[in-house]
Amino acid sequence: MIEINRKEALRYLGYRQSIEGDLTEINSALDHCIEVLQKTAVPRHIVKRLPLTIENHTITIGDMVIHSKNLENNLKGCHAVYLFADYYRYRSRSFD
Repeated sequence: MIEINRKEALRYLGYRQSIEGDLTEINSALDHCIEVLQKTAVPRHIVKRLPLTIENHTITIGDMVIHSKNLENNLKGCHAVYLFADYYRYRSRSFD
C-alpha cells in the first residue's frame, strides 16, 4: 500500500498549520483522493546506469550535460552514475 503523508499533502495544497478554521471539507476530499490513489496507482520504478565524464565543471551523463562545480566535486573519481525514477501508472481512468 502506498503511504501518504497527510501533512505534506496539505502543505503542497497550500494549507499550513497557521490556517485557522474548519478543514473538514478539505480533509474529507483528501481522504477520498488518498483512497482512490491507493486503489488505482501501481508504483513503478526505473534504474539506469549511464556513463559519466567530467571536464572543467561540465558533467556529461549519457546525453545530458550539466554545468556545476559542486556536482563535479561530488562526482569526482566516478565513471558512471545510476539514475532512479519512480512513477505511478493507474489501473483505471475512472476516479468515482
